[in-house]
Amino acid sequence: MPGPKNKKFDPQGSGFDIKAAKRAGLKRNKSGHFQSVLPIQPGLGRILKGAKHPTFAKTKRAERNLGNVIVTGPGKSLFSVNLFKLTKGQTEDLKRGFKLKP
Repeated sequence: MPGPKNKKFDPQGSGFDIKAAKRAGLKRNKSGHFQSVLPIQPGLGRILKGAKHPTFAKTKRAERNLGNVIVTGPGKSLFSVNLFKLTKGQTEDLKRGFKLKP
């Protein structure tokens, strides 16, 4: 039986994708936390917290304050999107397979 460290990250669960954070070279801040969003390109980032993470509401509020929306993408992964920073082509690409998360 796999232990918690071997458990696959569930974007709709309560965990944090520590493997993705470390693979991307992210480091813990002074308080010991990783950032919540992994930048992919200007205007687009992958949310590293699961939707049921205890502090997901804080991430959602912070992203909204930045003018971003959280959408569900392929594999039910969550992404932060700022439509004003994406090109028209990128926006059209995102409309395929992504859903707005209320």
